[in-house]
Amino acid sequence: MAHRRRPEKQQPPVFTSEWFIENHGDIAACIVVFFILGLMFQFTKNFANVFIALQYPVEPAEGQDSESSSHLIGPRDFITFFFYTICLIVWHAALQEYVFDKGVRKLNLSKTRTSKFSEHGQLLVWFLISSCWGIYLAAELEFLKKPANLYIDWPHNKLPWEVKLFYVFQLSFWLHQYPELYLQKIRSQNEIYSRSIYSLAYLVLIGATYSLGFWKSGLVFITLHYCGETVCLALNLSCCFSISKQVHSNLSYVTCGVFVSVRILSLALGVMVYYLGLARQEDQGWNNPVIRATLFSSIASLQLYQMWLFLKNRVTKWRENKKGRKLL
Repeated sequence: MAHRRRPEKQQPPVFTSEWFIENHGDIAACIVVFFILGLMFQFTKNFANVFIALQYPVEPAEGQDSESSSHLIGPRDFITFFFYTICLIVWHAALQEYVFDKGVRKLNLSKTRTSKFSEHGQLLVWFLISSCWGIYLAAELEFLKKPANLYIDWPHNKLPWEVKLFYVFQLSFWLHQYPELYLQKIRSQNEIYSRSIYSLAYLVLIGATYSLGFWKSGLVFITLHYCGETVCLALNLSCCFSISKQVHSNLSYVTCGVFVSVRILSLALGVMVYYLGLARQEDQGWNNPVIRATLFSSIASLQLYQMWLFLKNRVTKWRENKKGRKLL
């Protein structure tokens, strides 16, 4: 008896929406390679540089180390954001295909849990990498050893190239979340709304600290927040694995402690930088009472809102556990 071959998956017609979604990682990778190849030829090098290289370099002063180059910010940065947004679409597609899709098949998750597993998994990897990167930069710039470096010597117009690259990747990551809504075929209106809102919040807050010259404090705020989110997402993802209730309970206590500590540290840092530190510096550029009050109010409101959500979640779980004990 002849062995019946398994029918191959039918490929969608070329240049249709379905074909584009299925092959978006390869298409984006080809675009990235196209720009990189542009660096190899003299007549296209300047064009490719606008997309790939960090813009607005500042020539080092005499006697200064040429490796510690600085950069300003400007409109051409948007072109750089475009290129690195495409790079992150490639990264997202590769991570999804080779890590999370395989994980979903092994764990046999439901459709709802599959979506959350992929979303939280992608964010967890990004937050973990960015946290380590941010801690390294904060240590290199001696923000941890000398917190006064966060506000002295205003204005902070020049960014070290490592810091500018960090911000370029941060803004590009949250920009790439919007095309991902289409590329991942998200249909739920609630999920589209939720992802759009929190991505916009990150873009506005990170973009404000980057463009207004408050990049030093912004770097520390981003790193603090990402450290807290890394722990919280790790706890959320632990529900997809078969771990004991005791281990999950211990992880929950650790998460609560880290979450509350990050909120308190962020508020304390905001007071130190915007109300005590920068207020003593010369009022020039964007360093004025209105901007400082606006930035601090935004940070404080975000911390209070997250604390409210945290307490609401804890109270809900406590009530559910209480009802469960009564039924027993």
